Amino acid sequence: MTLRARREAAPARDEGFTLVEMVVTVTVIAVLFLAVAVMLDSSLRALGAAKARARGNDIATQGIEDLQRFSFNNLALCHPPSGTTPAGLETWVTLPVCPTPDDPTEQQAAYEDPCNEPAGNIPRREYTCRRNNIDYTVKRYIAWVDSVRTTKRLAVFVEWTDAVGRHQVSQQSSLRAPDQSAITGLAPPKFSSALPPTVTSSAAPSPQSTLNVTVSATNALVGDLRFRATTENLSRPATAQLTTPIGAHAKNQILDIAVSAGNTFPNYNGFPIIIENESFTVVSGAGTNNWRVLAGGTDPHGAGLQVKFVGDQVFATMHTIGSNDYPQTSTVSLVATDWTATSWDATVTAADGFRFGAGSQYVSFGILRAADGKRTAAFAQTRLELCMEGTSCAAVDRPTIQTTSVTAQPAVGYVPLTSGGELVNDLTVKARTVNVSDLDTVSVNFLTQAGSITVTLTPDPSGTACPAGTNTTPGVACDWIGTLSKDRGYRFSAGTQKLYFAALQVLDMDPATIDNGSTASAESAALEFRQ
Repeated sequence: MTLRARREAAPARDEGFTLVEMVVTVTVIAVLFLAVAVMLDSSLRALGAAKARARGNDIATQGIEDLQRFSFNNLALCHPPSGTTPAGLETWVTLPVCPTPDDPTEQQAAYEDPCNEPAGNIPRREYTCRRNNIDYTVKRYIAWVDSVRTTKRLAVFVEWTDAVGRHQVSQQSSLRAPDQSAITGLAPPKFSSALPPTVTSSAAPSPQSTLNVTVSATNALVGDLRFRATTENLSRPATAQLTTPIGAHAKNQILDIAVSAGNTFPNYNGFPIIIENESFTVVSGAGTNNWRVLAGGTDPHGAGLQVKFVGDQVFATMHTIGSNDYPQTSTVSLVATDWTATSWDATVTAADGFRFGAGSQYVSFGILRAADGKRTAAFAQTRLELCMEGTSCAAVDRPTIQTTSVTAQPAVGYVPLTSGGELVNDLTVKARTVNVSDLDTVSVNFLTQAGSITVTLTPDPSGTACPAGTNTTPGVACDWIGTLSKDRGYRFSAGTQKLYFAALQVLDMDPATIDNGSTASAESAALEFRQ
């Protein structure tokens, strides 16, 4: 084969890319770059969405922490957020009085939110936070957890739309009432005055330092003893009729009911009612005849049944002799004498069966509001002097309280309180008595935000010897001691108050002993409680 023939037989060699190859190559590269671009865009969008979600969680955390800074007493809303309420948050906590005019946009200075208006004192239910050109819509809920209203559920929902789509995050927490005195919305009940007791046989003018009361040889009252008080922010009992039947329902279910006008029911939400032994709580609609209620049971109820509000309680507390001849505390319920529930009255007669020992005592008055369990108390400044019929009030065997003391360590001239009203240090209380045995009772009574509290004292082993002439009877104790412990969680209001001491004897008519059922009382010096 010639050289030329061999060259012609050899395969042709490319001198470059053909058009088809170029197109294929460019297409492959474009696809690869597009895939990379899509992946990069997706990653950037995912990163942006993650950052947006992180900001949404931060806003939700900010919203829930802002609610948690409110005291339990002030944690409520004037209006529920717009839209459908999430499950479990239907029983929202309301304020009975809101700023006027009622502005749905809540632009009044009283409303606050941590994003725009942090200065108000009412939580804003709905607001918008703008972060990195994204508008975050915040809705906050405050709802009751239980029918007895001891715990509130706080919930914050945050919604936004970003490049990925629509999103929502939420945070929830619970807050339990520190004590029965702490509850939202209702102005605290209080005494305008705890009027001095009066007796039918003694019409001494008020005020007076003491009131003489006669007791028979069987320790019964001679004459009547009257207790009176004037109060604020209370409601008397009321009744009406159910005008729409209630079908079978679940416990804690929200129901709409209608009632007749009836008596005057409270004009604030949250008060309890009873229908045929089933308890309900009025969630909304107070002041009208159409209520939304929280069911406490499951039974159906027909139209025409009685709807009952038991009313708030005002009572007087006094020291009496029990059936076992030992001292006890007895309570007398006062009845509202007007529809505004400001005047309360009760009369105790011998037929009521109370037994009294001779001596002195202070009467305390108490309030228990049905809607929220709030309590308060006051002492009548007039001291009762109980005298046995036909004998002198100054009988030699009557107990007396000679001295009292209240001390704290370190002593700073006042009683320091935490911001919540709790004691910073323990208080030591002491009393020195005459004619009191170790079978008898010595106690101290004081006022807290949760009402009147009594602490029993015990004989003080480190006390000095009894004064001459007082230790002739075995078992006599002269020095008594007790502690008001900061660990008990007593919550005091700032201001000045006295503590009231009482010595209460067992009723034992054995002439060889000094226990004859008599009582003694004394005030401490005024103490200043300072936060």
